[in-house]
Amino acid sequence: MLHPWIYARTREVEASPNGHLDLWSRGHYKSSIITFGLTIQNILQNPDVTVGIFSHTRPIAKAFLRQIMRELEGNIVLHQTFPDILWGKDVRQAQSGLKTTGL
Repeated sequence: MLHPWIYARTREVEASPNGHLDLWSRGHYKSSIITFGLTIQNILQNPDVTVGIFSHTRPIAKAFLRQIMRELEGNIVLHQTFPDILWGKDVRQAQSGLKTTGL
């Protein structure tokens, strides 16, 4: 993704993510930028957000969901940057964190 055009599209989506029809060619990182990156950014900005991932086939949507879950569970830099939102792979810690906050 180290290409000026892709970087420009990433910044474009980040600046104004809604209200656009993204008609980029296949292989131009639409899914990586929007479905993967923007979804993670939205979750980190608002942990209470509800996200729906739709595709013409269920396996494709599930693959994106797994990719996002793997990143949120396994990215140590994100865990260190957002310790109040991400707990990593230790689900038990996440559940006890919810209990201690009264949620």
